[in-house]
Amino acid sequence: MSIPLFKYQLNETETVNFFKRLKQNDIFTYSDSYLWGDVLSIASKYGVIIRYCPPASEEYKTYGSHVCKVLYLNNEMKIEEKIKDGYYETRIQHPEYPKKVCKQCNTPFISVKKSPGPKREIPNFCSNCGHPIKDEYENDLKVYNVIMQNMHQESKRLLNLFKTDALEYCGLSNYPKAQQVWNYAWEESHSSGLINVLATLEELSELVILRYM
Repeated sequence: MSIPLFKYQLNETETVNFFKRLKQNDIFTYSDSYLWGDVLSIASKYGVIIRYCPPASEEYKTYGSHVCKVLYLNNEMKIEEKIKDGYYETRIQHPEYPKKVCKQCNTPFISVKKSPGPKREIPNFCSNCGHPIKDEYENDLKVYNVIMQNMHQESKRLLNLFKTDALEYCGLSNYPKAQQVWNYAWEESHSSGLINVLATLEELSELVILRYM
């Protein structure tokens, strides 16, 4: 298997120029000051679609951790192509909710009431093997919540990006009631996918143009 040459490392000094010079199939790493979700969001912002190279990959074995590969560039893609390719969909995977199972012996554990009131607490230790489970579980829960927060923020950013692109594509960016038009198109069509939201916006834009001719 031929591995592309390592080209760049992302750091905080020149983020814009870094992503502008990337090409398809380029390999790059990122510094410890970044989280993977941050790199994914920044790359998407500049129209660069990337994937993380996991430990089992040849790229990881060659260059170590924090390795990414450029899948393709979306700067010149039409909005319909972007929708089809999932450009407006978050690439942060939905995390699995932490299981209440001891990682040492796989014994399930349950929250118990230790004081009056509705609050329940995780036992400090596994009842079967004595493994400390409370701190471990609570740490896993914190990681889960952080990933979920990043995922929601990224989804919100991508939706706003689609909204901006779609309104511009339909010639509605400077229309005084663009927000109302967008709201209607979204409520009518988002359950059928972004491509249908775009189609509804196009239909509405024709009515707006005819009205103001």
